[in-house]
Amino acid sequence: MRIRKRCMRYAILASTLDGEGKWAEAESLHREGLALWRKRAGNEDQQTLHTLHRLGLTLESEGKWAEAEACIAKGWPCGANGGK
Repeated sequence: MRIRKRCMRYAILASTLDGEGKWAEAESLHREGLALWRKRAGNEDQQTLHTLHRLGLTLESEGKWAEAEACIAKGWPCGANGGK
């Protein structure tokens, strides 16, 4: 399976799990997707940053505040200025 397609499937499933309150499972999928995006496109790619931001939101839901803050801060540029 192509990396992009796999990443998108992880993102959809992780978002579904987030919505169901299954944060530990969602965190795992966000991390897997993040690793794949980094491998495919690098750390500064918009999709990588978006996935990092989503991971941060999941970590926040889990009460992992320090790690969540770091992920959200690093991933935030994708929402603020299109990853530029």
